[in-house]
Amino acid sequence: SPALPAGWSQTISGAASAWTTSTTQSVSAPRAAFAAGAAATGEAILVSPTVTVGPGGGTLEFDHLYSLTYTRDGGVLELSRNGGAWTDVIAAGASFTSGAYIAPMATNPPTSLGSRSAWTGPLTVFTTTRLAIPSAWAGDSIAFRWRLVHDKSGASVGWYIDNVTLDSVVPVADPFRPFVSLAASASTLVEGGSPAALTLSTPLPLIQPVIVAPQLSGLADASDLDAAPFFVLPAGQTSVTVDIAARVDGLQEGPENLAIAIPGGSPDFAPGAVPALALELTDGGMQTVTVTLADLAQTFDGSPKSATVITSEPGLAYLITYNESFEPPTAVGSYQVVVTIIEPGYEGGATGTLVIGSAYEAWIAAYSAPDDPLAEPGEDLDGDGWDNAAEYAFGTLPADPASRPRLEPVLTAQALRLMVPNPPPGITLSAETSTGLGAWTAVGVTRIPGGFEVPRDASRRFLRIVYQLTN
Repeated sequence: SPALPAGWSQTISGAASAWTTSTTQSVSAPRAAFAAGAAATGEAILVSPTVTVGPGGGTLEFDHLYSLTYTRDGGVLELSRNGGAWTDVIAAGASFTSGAYIAPMATNPPTSLGSRSAWTGPLTVFTTTRLAIPSAWAGDSIAFRWRLVHDKSGASVGWYIDNVTLDSVVPVADPFRPFVSLAASASTLVEGGSPAALTLSTPLPLIQPVIVAPQLSGLADASDLDAAPFFVLPAGQTSVTVDIAARVDGLQEGPENLAIAIPGGSPDFAPGAVPALALELTDGGMQTVTVTLADLAQTFDGSPKSATVITSEPGLAYLITYNESFEPPTAVGSYQVVVTIIEPGYEGGATGTLVIGSAYEAWIAAYSAPDDPLAEPGEDLDGDGWDNAAEYAFGTLPADPASRPRLEPVLTAQALRLMVPNPPPGITLSAETSTGLGAWTAVGVTRIPGGFEVPRDASRRFLRIVYQLTN
């Protein structure tokens, strides 16, 4: 993008995007200054050239539009007098005559703006902001900077700025401030119930947009609502409506009052005939949900096994125990499963039995009826001299006499090795050695990748595999 105009500069920190001149949106074609939103913490600062204030003070005027995450991303205007520290224009003693800040920034999580008021939320058409410069600053050298601050809650579109001028003639007439009033379709909000329609209106169509962030007070506050009310009344219209609903918190608090009021003292609007509303928030009844348990029959494989919980209202929080333990079981057996819904405003639960079956029994069932006596681990279903447990351990077919375990011996100058396949779930393999096939011991036997080995430290050395079915 083309560079900023001569005399203008910028400072970028964190994940912020640089200020550019963009043709996407502008008032005075073809370009406006633009800084894009960011999804992580950062600041983009646009700094004007230094100017001298005239004898009667002056007015700084600029057009801007923005789309910023409400109270999370925001823009402010700061100034430096005679090379001094940067200060918010309001704290420095200037005052907005139109297009003032919208709302205080959120403090949890905090941004570098703290709780300062800022331009935040959506402003979808270019709107003029005017700042009155006191006559007491006559002769001072002043620089302005537009400071865009992001938190890490998510990316927003950004901030466009155009038509920046400083006029030494201070307007003598107050700008028109439209009267705005509030109306609601209901006076009571029930937690989890239907929302009410909250309407902001003005008697005549607006020349330019008006943004209103109502003030909330009473026993209830913004945390009791699904979202705090926020209005953007477009130019050419006389009203705009938003929904307001009580959030389900699962607490029995009794009725709570909530006052919603149009803030006073704004240079952009004035409270009208109905500047405030009184609503009552009441507790909603507990909503019963259906809970279903699935995957209650599983096969042992050495890993923890969990039941699947399905709720008629997706995404609800719940607790689940197995024989009164929060840890999913691993061993073969039956476990009582208890599920309790803990989501505020909801109730429900379910019980069932999780059965973790033997991996051997699941395997042998493919070759023999479960009640066949020859299906037992110690029996030899195919009469090939290897019992069923051995066929399971070494991966051969228990019903095929031609399929018998084959262990692979390896003889080196230093060791005797016996290579074996990886055991299936529920089989433990070990090895023993002997010098005369009489006494056997595990002393001297070492587990190696793919098998076992023993040193050739005697005139004769034997090695055998011991398999044990544990499930």
